[in-house]
Amino acid sequence: RDPYSMTWTLALQYQLLRNTLVELTYEGSASVGDIESPNLNVLPENYDAGNTAALTTFNGNAQVYRPYVNFGTITYMGNISHSTYHSGTVHVQKRLAHGLLYDSFFTYSKSLDGSGVGVTDLATNLYKGPSNFDRRFRYAGNFSYNLPFGSGQKFMNVGGPLNAIFGGYNLVWQYDVYSGNPVTPGF
Repeated sequence: RDPYSMTWTLALQYQLLRNTLVELTYEGSASVGDIESPNLNVLPENYDAGNTAALTTFNGNAQVYRPYVNFGTITYMGNISHSTYHSGTVHVQKRLAHGLLYDSFFTYSKSLDGSGVGVTDLATNLYKGPSNFDRRFRYAGNFSYNLPFGSGQKFMNVGGPLNAIFGGYNLVWQYDVYSGNPVTPGF
C-alpha cells in the first residue's frame, strides 16, 4: 500500500518591544508505512545469548544456523518503516532601527527513524532510533548594521567622492552553530 505522511505546526508570536518580535514554534511530521526490504533469513538477535561456545561456532559458519540453510538472503518488500520529527524553535527578530537588524533562531529537535531491516520475529517499532541526520541543537541567525558614514549619516554627512568611497556600507554577520551527528556504533 502507499505510505503517507503528516505534518503539523503551531506558532505563537508576541511583540516584545516596539521593534522586537518573539516567536515560539512547534513543528512535527511523521511518515507512516514507508517501504523496507528486511532479510527473513537471519537468526534472532538473542540467539544463544550468553553461550560463548555456541556464538563462536555460529561466527565460524553462520550459514548452517540460518532458518533456511539452503538459501542466502531472503527479502520481501513491506510497509514496515516509520519516521518522526519534532522541533521547537525560539525566534527573536529585531526590525531595522538605528541601523541595526538581527534575526536569531534556536531550535531543539529530534528525528527518529524506524526500519524492519534484520527483523524476523520482533516488532518493527523496537528498531526505531535517531536518524543519521539528527541534530538536536541549532542556533542560527544574522545581524546587519548600517555603518554611520556617508550622505545622510552621523559621520561624513557629505556627498561627492568621499560618500562614493566611504559611505553606504553595511556590516553583516551570519552564524550557524549546531550539534554534530549522533554517534552510531556498528559492527
